[in-house]
Amino acid sequence: MKGHSSHIEKPSSNENLNNIQMLSFMLKNIGVAAMLETLERTIEFVNDDFCSLFNIVIPTADIIGLESKEIFRASAYLFKNDATVNSRIEKIIKQKNIIDKEVVELADGRILERDYKPVIVGQDNVVSGHLWIYRDVSVQKKMESSNQSQQIFYQKVLNNIPADIAIFDKEQKYIFVNRLGVTKDVMRDWLVGKDDFDYFLSKNKGFERAITRRNYFDQAIASRQVVQFEEKDVNAKGIESSTLRHFYPYINEDKEVEFVVGYGVNISKIRQNEKLLIRSLETYQNLIHNLDEVVFIVDKNNKLQYVNPLWEKVFNKSYYESVGNPLNDYFSPEIFVSISKDLEQIKTDFSIDKIKREIKLESVDGSIRHYNYYLSRFYGILKEEVMISGFVVDITDQVYAREELLKILQKERMLSDMKTVFVNMVSHELRTPLSIIQSSAEILELLYQQENPSKETLESYTFRIVDEVSNLKELMDELLLISRIETDKLQFNANEIDIISFIDEILKNNYNPWKDGRDLMLEVRGNVQTVKGDRFMLKHIINNILDNAFKYSPNQSSPILRLFFGHDSWSLVCRDFGIGIPEDEIKTLGSSFKRGSNAGFIPGTGLGLVVVNYFVEKHKGHVQYQSSLGKGTFVRISFPY
Repeated sequence: MKGHSSHIEKPSSNENLNNIQMLSFMLKNIGVAAMLETLERTIEFVNDDFCSLFNIVIPTADIIGLESKEIFRASAYLFKNDATVNSRIEKIIKQKNIIDKEVVELADGRILERDYKPVIVGQDNVVSGHLWIYRDVSVQKKMESSNQSQQIFYQKVLNNIPADIAIFDKEQKYIFVNRLGVTKDVMRDWLVGKDDFDYFLSKNKGFERAITRRNYFDQAIASRQVVQFEEKDVNAKGIESSTLRHFYPYINEDKEVEFVVGYGVNISKIRQNEKLLIRSLETYQNLIHNLDEVVFIVDKNNKLQYVNPLWEKVFNKSYYESVGNPLNDYFSPEIFVSISKDLEQIKTDFSIDKIKREIKLESVDGSIRHYNYYLSRFYGILKEEVMISGFVVDITDQVYAREELLKILQKERMLSDMKTVFVNMVSHELRTPLSIIQSSAEILELLYQQENPSKETLESYTFRIVDEVSNLKELMDELLLISRIETDKLQFNANEIDIISFIDEILKNNYNPWKDGRDLMLEVRGNVQTVKGDRFMLKHIINNILDNAFKYSPNQSSPILRLFFGHDSWSLVCRDFGIGIPEDEIKTLGSSFKRGSNAGFIPGTGLGLVVVNYFVEKHKGHVQYQSSLGKGTFVRISFPY
């Protein structure tokens, strides 16, 4: 046996014959090259595999009785180190120690493993012979060498990828980590077989990040999909960095997770650029809003896509009343004939960049004023649709005093040209949700370059940024809430609630008065009872329904809110007198981003009722909608006690 000497008990004469026959059969068919020699170094047995391995052409039967020394000397040329072959064999025999898997290289490149076993007979442990076994392991050794070379190659590749990369087993124990992940070789070697808890403990850091990573790791294992998350760090200098991390589970042929690849990419520069973009968008938006000229944008069909606040003063129509309507609605047919020709020319004639014309318009007070309008061409976000930007500049005073104001007019033309180029660069950005934030930030940047910027001016733009960021935060909070709902991570915590006091508090804080000055009173019907529900969810339901009631009923009577206490359930009914909902669209209410087709430019995402429906379902309640276009909407929400 491997690791033991060959020990043979002295048998009887009949048993001896049988044992010899059995031993001979075994050695002939053992599948390796084998030779048995006596203590005097004469060959007692050799198999065909041995002769084949060492190119011995003498039949095995004729080799029996020959001296093994001669066989080894004759075969020495086959070995890579032929000069030391026989001396090594002599040393092994002299020491009589068991040899297992000693590697021997042949001159032709083959690799052998050699075993030596001293043959011991009887209970006196007397060595009576030597058993030699050789195995050709060339293929196995070459494969091991190839695998080792491949492993070194892939390690080099992973160590030079600009991302920190680690490979984990299913228990989140490190199998490999590259140099960008852990720079010190000693720490990398130590980390193998350990997890993030061990790592952060070695750094004398808390386990908060290790717990977070474990949660995302478990998500990747459970979902069998890539999970990504962002980690933020602040260095000793107070500089913040961001890393986008991923856990990628590898699924093997048995459809089991074999290991997980974790990698992180430094996105600090991206985050910095995002902040700069937001600031630029705020600045551009505020700059356009505060220009002393009318600015508008039309699409290829001459429908308004954007107007700045000055538009309302000149054309007596607000942003929401104007955007989406044809441009010709705001000019007399006689004047629009020339404007229409200019629009068509700027769209099709690429030899010109802008068009300027002078027109006369009747103002709100009935007086006639003179304007210059400027048209220029630019491309939409997808670089396919041609858009037209226009400026309408009041030049009445210049017309009445053209000679005296010649220099001012020349300067204004130069300024208008600059503004036209400016709008061409940024107008496509105005269609994104971040445009207001960017323009305000850019204005602040310009003001800070002045020697003594006004504190009031700085504060006004700062407040605008804060307001717009707050609006974006509300949207992100709403999206996050939807995400928590879809992943079923929102806990339902039911408690007894004095629902009348609960609603009164909401009305007092948010709706009395509403933004436009309207008030809302609660009407109660039935026998008052204490209800049971989740305070957070109920508050969200009530706020959303009331927000919609006010938002979609501008310039109308205040909405009505009633609370009914029935025998088995209680209900909230809200009625408004607003724009209503098309009948064929009521059934789609509560679907993500679905809004009434008549909502126009009233702010909203269509997510609010998704949350409402979910929260109502959590209370095992139901929602009913009734609506008439132009007359208003009823919303009835019923809950069991």
